[in-house]
Amino acid sequence: MKSKILSVILKQLRSSPDFTLTGIKKYRDLLNSSAKIFKTDKKVDFKKFHIDSIPAAWITPGNVTEKRVILYLHGGGFVAGSITSHRDLATRIAKASKAKVLIIDYRLAPEHK
Repeated sequence: MKSKILSVILKQLRSSPDFTLTGIKKYRDLLNSSAKIFKTDKKVDFKKFHIDSIPAAWITPGNVTEKRVILYLHGGGFVAGSITSHRDLATRIAKASKAKVLIIDYRLAPEHK
């Protein structure tokens, strides 16, 4: 029996989303809204802040090993993705590695070359 999450992911992949057909904003919104199926782990500290004008967040698991830090640059082909869309994956990496994770919302193409 497939899990609900797997079913949603497979449905998304089968739809072959393409931002050239849907438009870049709709594609980005779809990626961010897809992240809602993952439940936020309340045991992991998530603190948003800005580095100059760049939105960022520290993800700190309860079992963090001091001095262990990961810089996580989300996927999305430089045209999509965000702290929101990749929060769950970055949180899982933080927990598994017992490290603080810094995730940033870098500027995306095509607006920023």
